[in-house]
Amino acid sequence: MTNKIELGDWANRLNNIASIELETAEKVREIATPFVPFLSGHLSNNTEVIQDDMGAHLLYTELYAHYQYVGVGFKHTTTFHPQATEHWVEKALEANPGALEKFVKGKLLNG
Repeated sequence: MTNKIELGDWANRLNNIASIELETAEKVREIATPFVPFLSGHLSNNTEVIQDDMGAHLLYTELYAHYQYVGVGFKHTTTFHPQATEHWVEKALEANPGALEKFVKGKLLNG
């Protein structure tokens, strides 16, 4: 005697974890954007979400992005993004507790 259990869409979502990783990186970009220094918009608007064998990554592609992120060499402006700061991803996630977990849970459970 055998029992067949249909996991349906839920199992398909788990088998396609790469898609969820990409969507999660996009969500991180969305949550972090108000915290990215913004004067001309080059830093905030020049981002890429890429995926490789290590997972999904959010890249800020301006040459000075690292210096802004660690708070060295450039003073960031809050003219257009009043919450702008260094380490903006961490600050954004701290300011939105549980938002990323809720997003991922929703993707896994509801698609």
